[in-house]
Amino acid sequence: MKWKIAIVTNGGGMNCSYSAWALCSLAKNYNLKEPDLLIGSSGSTGSLTYYLTQQYDGIKNIWTNLLTSKKFIKFQRLKKIMDIDYLIDDVFKIQEPLYISKVNNSKTKLFISSTEYKSGKVKFFSNTHEYDIFESLRASKAIPILYNKKVNIKNTDYIDGSIGATVLISIEKAINEGVKNIIVICDWKKISTLTKIFLNIYSIFVSNGLRSSIKKYINQDISYLEEKDFQDLNIIFIYPSRKLKTNTLNNKKENLEDSFDLGFEDVRKNNKLKLFLDSIGEK
Repeated sequence: MKWKIAIVTNGGGMNCSYSAWALCSLAKNYNLKEPDLLIGSSGSTGSLTYYLTQQYDGIKNIWTNLLTSKKFIKFQRLKKIMDIDYLIDDVFKIQEPLYISKVNNSKTKLFISSTEYKSGKVKFFSNTHEYDIFESLRASKAIPILYNKKVNIKNTDYIDGSIGATVLISIEKAINEGVKNIIVICDWKKISTLTKIFLNIYSIFVSNGLRSSIKKYINQDISYLEEKDFQDLNIIFIYPSRKLKTNTLNNKKENLEDSFDLGFEDVRKNNKLKLFLDSIGEK
């Protein structure tokens, strides 16, 4: 089977507020609500999943209200600065419940990336009833140092999906699934210096395989992908039109709202995107 269109997103902590409303803009401004394939990692996976169920108001509430809480990010809580358990067990399950049956029964194929802790290899969990979606999301978001936990699924430990699944790997996953038309929404082009420092320190204490994946992750420059020859693929990259006010751990409400709104407007005003969608018959 050949997919008609895929959407790929990357991770980036609170920067993913940009891709969150960018996804909703695709639905609201271009009526792109049921792509054939969705692939994401870490901070963007929740938004992808709520986009899949068309819970657009839920995405906005999560990013501009619920994630501003100190229950989610608290620097004084050194063993769990970013509480992913709060996000999964409180936000996704109780405060803004995910329509899990829609996720599992959707015609859209969803891939949530995570990284095997021992090997450093990428693992793509899907919405095919084989895996618990909430645990797949928890594993994908298990950011080293800040969450400080590994997530065990079927006797394998996993951490943050961004490490194993660079943007290029996610694009290659879409290609392997038979896609020809790909929208890539990136919240950043290069890893921040602070993130590099933290992950370089963390990599000292892990396996060679995971260390290698970390090195590839922190050294990626997404902007070069625009120059890459993807042969007969129809691919478009969407980046922030200006520097975001957020960063990995900045969950101030005004900054999240700013990045959130920028994602919506960048997509709405993107003439190349309109031509891209017109070329594949999306209305």
